[in-house]
Amino acid sequence: MEHMFGTSTGASVTREGDSRIRGSEMLREIVRENPDVRVFMVQDCHPSARIKRFVVKGIEAVKEEGITHYCIELPANYGQRYDNLIQGLERPGEIREIIADFYKCMGAPQLVYDAHVLELMHMGSVPKMVGIEHPDSGTRNAPTADDRERHMFSGIREILEESPGNRVVALLGGSHAKDGNLLATFRDNPSLDWKVPSVTSRLIASGIDVVTISFPETRAEGLTQQELFDMIRK
Repeated sequence: MEHMFGTSTGASVTREGDSRIRGSEMLREIVRENPDVRVFMVQDCHPSARIKRFVVKGIEAVKEEGITHYCIELPANYGQRYDNLIQGLERPGEIREIIADFYKCMGAPQLVYDAHVLELMHMGSVPKMVGIEHPDSGTRNAPTADDRERHMFSGIREILEESPGNRVVALLGGSHAKDGNLLATFRDNPSLDWKVPSVTSRLIASGIDVVTISFPETRAEGLTQQELFDMIRK
């Protein structure tokens, strides 16, 4: 694929991922096949531990292929949360137990994210947190959906502008990571369809090529939350 960073529009390619395959093999293959692409979007399903473990297994391998940064959807101020948690551990090996327990908490997606970040930090690989507060957080000054997409887009774009050699793997929720507008997810808990361009759409519009890696969990629109959990457990 011809690299078109800086031109009027970029290109988008979607690859089928399989969270049962070792991430080191699949991520390396995808990055190696696209040497001129600088952004690789992994479509996340927040309750899914499998997708996050897929990334953990592959993130060190793709560094050898030129990936310089790993970005996730969490707000930057969460970094102190994880530092405090690690500092509060009382015995060796406790972090591994916490990670294993948190990965099982599909009904509490934040704990699954916590497990993911803690596992990366335990490996010595600290992700860049490009997210901000959710529009539905209920706080007085919560950002709009457009604010949130623009913030994540800008965080990734800034990394690319820092150096022509910088390349990014980003783990963002399914709607943020695919070309198009944000979408509702569950029939029984529908989020607002905000009708704003996703992070990937903004990258493409600014001339950045994107390869998106999707999984069955991230194409499960219209399922109830329980149906999605049943899919993830298989």
